[in-house]
Amino acid sequence: MTEGTLPEETIPDRRRRLLLLHPDVVLDMLKDSHAGRAMKILEHALPDDVQFLGCHFAWERNMFAIAIESESFDKVAQGCHLPVHPDMIVETVEPKEGEANDTQRR
Repeated sequence: MTEGTLPEETIPDRRRRLLLLHPDVVLDMLKDSHAGRAMKILEHALPDDVQFLGCHFAWERNMFAIAIESESFDKVAQGCHLPVHPDMIVETVEPKEGEANDTQRR
């Protein structure tokens, strides 16, 4: 340990990333879900234990920046920029014949 640093065991275990979503993607998801369609993630899906930490609109990127955390992510040191989660590859899935849109209003 060098002077001015904390012992390793006192450094918080931060396993975080930024998920960037363009506003058009959010609108498409809302429109597709209303029409009974779903999005199937083909690559770079989020892990089951992912937790939402916060969100802001990154105007310089014209995207929503969503901070997420998972045990499967690499550690990020305090004060460092969060790595960006890889772009998810998705496809729209049409509802099966006769399948009703059984979503409920909240």
